Amino acid sequence: MMARSRLAAYCFLAALPAALLLAVSCGSNAGGAHVPFTELPEGASTRAGQVTPSGKTLGGLMRVNESAQPRSLDPVRTGESSATAVCTQIYDALVNLDPNLEIVPGLAESYEISDDGLLYTFHIRKGVRFHDDPCFPGGEGRELTAHDIDYSFSRLLDDTTQSTGAWVFLDVVIGAEAFHKKEAQRVEGFEIPDDYTFSIRLHTPFTSFIQRLAMTYCYITAPEAVKYYGEDFFQHPVGTGPFRYVHWLPGREILMVRNDHYWRTDADGVRLPYLDGVRFTFIPDFKIEFIEFDSGNLDRLYSIPEDLWLNVMDEDGNVRPEYQKYQILNKELMVSQYYGFNVTKKPYDDKRVRQAFNYAIDRQAIIDYVLFGAGAPARSIVPRTMPHYQSVTEGYGYHPDKAKALLAEAGYPGGEGLGELTLDLNSGGTTNEVIAEAIQDQLADSGVTLRLRIVEWAQHLDNVDEGKSSFFRLGWIADYPDPENFLACLWGKNFTPKGTNYARYANPEYDRLFEEAGREGNPARREKLYQQAEQIAWDDAPWLFIYFTRRYSMIQPYVRDYVLNAQERPVLVETWLQFPEED
Repeated sequence: MMARSRLAAYCFLAALPAALLLAVSCGSNAGGAHVPFTELPEGASTRAGQVTPSGKTLGGLMRVNESAQPRSLDPVRTGESSATAVCTQIYDALVNLDPNLEIVPGLAESYEISDDGLLYTFHIRKGVRFHDDPCFPGGEGRELTAHDIDYSFSRLLDDTTQSTGAWVFLDVVIGAEAFHKKEAQRVEGFEIPDDYTFSIRLHTPFTSFIQRLAMTYCYITAPEAVKYYGEDFFQHPVGTGPFRYVHWLPGREILMVRNDHYWRTDADGVRLPYLDGVRFTFIPDFKIEFIEFDSGNLDRLYSIPEDLWLNVMDEDGNVRPEYQKYQILNKELMVSQYYGFNVTKKPYDDKRVRQAFNYAIDRQAIIDYVLFGAGAPARSIVPRTMPHYQSVTEGYGYHPDKAKALLAEAGYPGGEGLGELTLDLNSGGTTNEVIAEAIQDQLADSGVTLRLRIVEWAQHLDNVDEGKSSFFRLGWIADYPDPENFLACLWGKNFTPKGTNYARYANPEYDRLFEEAGREGNPARREKLYQQAEQIAWDDAPWLFIYFTRRYSMIQPYVRDYVLNAQERPVLVETWLQFPEED
């Protein structure tokens, strides 16, 4: 078919300059040895050379790249993946998700949920300290108490913080809405029986509430840091996590060092983390990131670039000999890639136009010829890897004739009257652009003229939040493994900028089913309600549903215990580096 031919031709041509670039750039330094400990700040503590009883090497700097730098390191604004990646190293939550995405204790060593599902009581660990920082008297971090939990959760509901996560507690916690509207001085449902006990009262049962508390929005901050740094707190984070913030050089790097007083230890009683530090860089071009990794300057390659795929893998999907020295991880993620329609703006206020776009694209061709199999066609809103849930939507197949008929029915025969439409997307290597160009070509076959407008990530998010974009590229990574987390992105009470409904979609029946499911304690009944809600939104097509991500990451051979989970959140607290012994 025409779309497949263009895609194949494009991928062949796009790969040529990349291959030449590699030939010139990688040469003798390819796979070069990592030089540890040289990039830590002067005076930073190190355990280099020490080995645990289990044989794990301590020390070293883990070097990780993200394609876009965060907008903020303030937990109340950590709605995007780059912020999550960084903040996960700096902060802790009451509860965490383990590598299998099951809830485990965090800052709360234990918790209880009342039989009626309305009262959550958390017992806070004693001896947990905030990072040493100038915000504290004498620069020494103090002990965490339940009052800090109350403070951090209340900030999430405070509009003056520019929070994007108020939805976590609104409509669930008693008094959250009154506090959010400034009708109350504090949140009634947040209770502090003593310094090491924190309770949350809900006005209605909400099955996935405990999972929400593992989100980055619910990371715990130091009130002293917020006061001390004021408007600059977003770039001076202070938490209780495994790594302590050092600096942020905008557009270049964020550096952090080991928290010497971290509360966690391993099975041998060795204080975590094993690493001396972590450095995040922000190279936007995936090909350049690949070169940096292959030259030994990065310890993890986020993703094998699609236009370099055939440099690394042969036609049968096997790793070529020159790259077999690296560890290659692959996993289908709980990540949905979509283009959102602002359904309040023409022509996207017409469901027929949105459905036409969905029928006009060939998802399988994009996966085969652009992504080289690194994905699965999105035939539902909730990813198919979601545990304990099965979507029942049938998906939008590739039916260009149906797309043309729907456009004609909406008053745009052959695309006439639509004019030139704009797709807004963020720069992020070449992947975003190649996919957008493929969809641009496929929509053109149905008479849709589309231009691409590419800006950097932070500006893109601002444009979407402020309603300046009518058609925009986004994706959603599961904050926690529950269908509610994806379906909340289309909840009518969750509009951006305070929530994650960027499409500004509202359907009363969808909202009713979604809310009822959240209160339902019976798993089978709850699943059925979510399935019914999902079908309504699927038919309304507030998104152009594209694909679910399969990630192929590369890790240097000396990196140990780096876990790629379905959330794609790098948890480095137990990662360590094992270098060959010198002769």
